[in-house]
Amino acid sequence: MSSVVADETAIASAIFAVDEALPVHSAAGARLAVRCARKLGLNAEEVADALAAYKQFMVLKGVSKDFDATKFSPPPLVDEIWHEHILDTRGY
Repeated sequence: MSSVVADETAIASAIFAVDEALPVHSAAGARLAVRCARKLGLNAEEVADALAAYKQFMVLKGVSKDFDATKFSPPPLVDEIWHEHILDTRGY
């Protein structure tokens, strides 16, 4: 298997894992969106953009195997979304 195919497979796997962990169009995703809007003062469009950025960042972390947070730090808004997500214990 070429390294390009392996990279594409890793990226696809990471995207699938993130989509499974944060299904935005589920009750848990809707709850997170409402929580972020309320706590962070975001409108619906800003919440959608922030959740998309959060998911992209999680894929980047997974693909790069940055499980110990030594390679990447999230941008401030993504960090806030992450904190709201981990505080939503009903969602997982």
